[in-house]
Amino acid sequence: MDFQQIREETARRIFELYPPDNQGRGFICPLCGNGTGDSGDGVTFIKDSYRVHCFKCGFSGDIISLKARENNCSYKDAARVLAVILNIGNDYDKKYVDKKLLTAGKFNLRADSQNATLPQIFSPHIIEEPKIDYEQFILDAEKNLKLTDYHLKRGLSWETAHKFCLGFVENWRHPKIQNAPESSRLIIPINNYGYLARDVRQNLSEKQKKYSKQKVGSSNLFNVDALSSEIVFIVEGEFDAMSFYEIGFNAVALGSISNYKKLIDIFFGRNNFPAIIILALDNDKGGRSTTRTLKQIFDNLGFYNFIARDIYGAFKDANDALVDNREKFSDAVQKNFDTARENFLRYFR
Repeated sequence: MDFQQIREETARRIFELYPPDNQGRGFICPLCGNGTGDSGDGVTFIKDSYRVHCFKCGFSGDIISLKARENNCSYKDAARVLAVILNIGNDYDKKYVDKKLLTAGKFNLRADSQNATLPQIFSPHIIEEPKIDYEQFILDAEKNLKLTDYHLKRGLSWETAHKFCLGFVENWRHPKIQNAPESSRLIIPINNYGYLARDVRQNLSEKQKKYSKQKVGSSNLFNVDALSSEIVFIVEGEFDAMSFYEIGFNAVALGSISNYKKLIDIFFGRNNFPAIIILALDNDKGGRSTTRTLKQIFDNLGFYNFIARDIYGAFKDANDALVDNREKFSDAVQKNFDTARENFLRYFR
């Protein structure tokens, strides 16, 4: 499937999909109806791109993601439907749309369609391994957070700790490693099915350092809800995401650079996206390599993204920078935030 061809053809024939707004600047927003009134400015194309933006409801994304949001479906399904509507899809696209999508419900072919209904999304049956629910463990650990000040030493306030439901276990042992030694751990929940246990002891040996950060359960992204914000930073570690929250910004942590594909999968499965993505991974070889990979992917998908510059100074990551100098770190983040936003807004001028 050629996403770029679909974007180009959709942009060229946009009024076959959506009626023009009353101002003649763009087209009527299928999400909020912006453009139908005398003062409505509709949905407009961002200069020199295939991304669109609605100033009323705030939607921002490429045309495929708009279709996905409109019909509450995945990015890939929306692309296939557009390809079929515009007669640029292949035989597989046509068979897939006919068999799996249109038979389940009708897509809106025009925003002013009188009889269009939202589709019932086709979801293939996926067999997953049973997950272990750690909710009670996490709740019990949270009650014991007062027994440690480790998060304070890492620059995180009690407010931030409670926001992310941090906990503490004095004699923690990995539940899946037989005869594992006990150690004092800060518990960082990822979700009810997984958490990070971070060793809080001082003067760890080299062997102990290797196991100072152990994950239990599913390995997922941290603070995914932040993707609903207008501007979001993408970082590597859970402590890094919390460090951004500590100074008033939204960040999602990969948990591991190998999880970058999970981030992309989430974007494919969502219908609302941040307008601006700021890549601020670790200042090391792996972080820089993953940053280049994510930028290329986001560019190809039409998502506006910005690589943070000089954000951590001489330090490897956000948490180290926060601990060293909170004010300096905050100023660097604010500068990148403002620069990314100003560059984004230039597309509308």
